[in-house]
Amino acid sequence: MFGPRAWDLLSALAGDLLEPIPLVFEEADLRIVRPTCILEDVFDTELSKFKRFPSSGRIMAIDRFVLREPPSGFPLIFRLDPDISGEVFVNQDFCEAVDRLGLVGAEFR
Repeated sequence: MFGPRAWDLLSALAGDLLEPIPLVFEEADLRIVRPTCILEDVFDTELSKFKRFPSSGRIMAIDRFVLREPPSGFPLIFRLDPDISGEVFVNQDFCEAVDRLGLVGAEFR
């Protein structure tokens, strides 16, 4: 969740890569963000460690992500195909910018 100051900074940083989703609270102006960039074909099924549902073959859980970097590099913030994962990914430039902007509370691994 992000307040107005954090949203202003993040939207200036990532532009149309983020979609704000307002939360309705009487006591606070907050929003969550959803990355709009979905990368296809970067999830490496050979090197990643994951489990599939036996019945459908769809991905059940991922223990280790391995992503193939696209020729243009990874965008600041992105998601994978929702059938693979709902996780949000950020690149190193995004992590450094968040730190430089003084935004606190985000954890990157």
